[in-house]
Amino acid sequence: MMKSRAIWIILALLILTFPSIASHFVNATNNAIMTAPSIVNLGLGAGSVTTFAINVSNVGPSPETLHAWQLYLKLNATLLKITQVIEGPALSDIANALGGSTLFTGKFNATTGLVQSDDLIVVSNYPDAGFVGNGTLLYVKAQVLALGTTSLVMNNTALISIVGSTATEIQHTIVNGLFSNIPYNIPPKASFAISPSPPVATRPTTFDASGSYDSDGSIVRYSWNFGDGNQTAVTVPVIIHTYAISGGPLHVNLTVTDDGNPTGVAANASTIETIYVSGYNTPPRALFTFSPSNPRPGQPVTFNATASYDPDGDPLLPNPLWLFSDGGSGGGYIVTHTFNKPGNYTVSLTVTDTCSCRLSDTLNQTVTVSGELVPPVLNNFPVWVIPAGGVGAVVAVAVGLFFLRSRRIRAEEAEDSAQR
Repeated sequence: MMKSRAIWIILALLILTFPSIASHFVNATNNAIMTAPSIVNLGLGAGSVTTFAINVSNVGPSPETLHAWQLYLKLNATLLKITQVIEGPALSDIANALGGSTLFTGKFNATTGLVQSDDLIVVSNYPDAGFVGNGTLLYVKAQVLALGTTSLVMNNTALISIVGSTATEIQHTIVNGLFSNIPYNIPPKASFAISPSPPVATRPTTFDASGSYDSDGSIVRYSWNFGDGNQTAVTVPVIIHTYAISGGPLHVNLTVTDDGNPTGVAANASTIETIYVSGYNTPPRALFTFSPSNPRPGQPVTFNATASYDPDGDPLLPNPLWLFSDGGSGGGYIVTHTFNKPGNYTVSLTVTDTCSCRLSDTLNQTVTVSGELVPPVLNNFPVWVIPAGGVGAVVAVAVGLFFLRSRRIRAEEAEDSAQR
């Protein structure tokens, strides 16, 4: 509730400054990340000064462009005293941030830790091009007061995009940080990927935690709970597990443990992913026949793949892929193709099932084309190709047929006259 209230306050400020901006509120689709740093520096004793950045990543693309933001920065005020907050270069109208030209004068509350973007309060430059991608929102300059460790926690955060008359909150996650000037073991980060995804029952599934890391040491143990009652701990990031049956949801938990550097006390980090295990998918079978089985050049050949099937009973995609080695292609379960020259041709059929983890099968067959050229058909009459040397013979036959036809007509006319 507090976060929603803070966001509406931001929108109200924008609307008061720009009445044309409507209060229409839409959740954006992308997930940006706001990150505070983890700093362990034993050289920063009392009286030292340190500067750290609050960054943003994965902003955009348009129209989810960053125009304004806010956050509440919480830390141990007996360890660090913030003396300056400087807007970072993430927004397009900000330049030379560390030069001090864009100090948050009156925009940082030392009691609450509230920090707001310059564009949010002083909007004389709006609308600007906004910001997409990765960048720095602000720099925090602080005086170190004592030895110890404090978390750097961001609360009530908001990233706002303004497109036309619509103000949109850019969905985002928060990665908090810490500051320590005494030996401190920064916890590792846990992450893993699954292949295939989703897993298939009775088939091996690979769980890969290679994306996990420890910034001040190394990971020495990977502890897995696969959600089906099986648990194990290993020292390598990749492990294979097989689910016996399909179903879900199952909650897969990975806990990584570091080497304890530099304090000698190990730290852990965990991550959970919810999965569904699908049933085993048997690949389909590609089958086809063709007729005639010994075609001649120029003779249409019919290819029939209607006998193709999926052993699991899944429907096949409606348009299988046909490839002919003479450069032709086609779609459909019954196709016709003509080879114009003698030779051996490879015909390839690929069928695919409709299961969520699509599988395909390909069948290749050889078609031998030989014999004389079959003339093409024009308006149901064959079009014969006459060799150059045979022109005279064809003309002679045609003249002979003409005279025979003429004599028959005259005889029929004479017979009719005699009868009358």
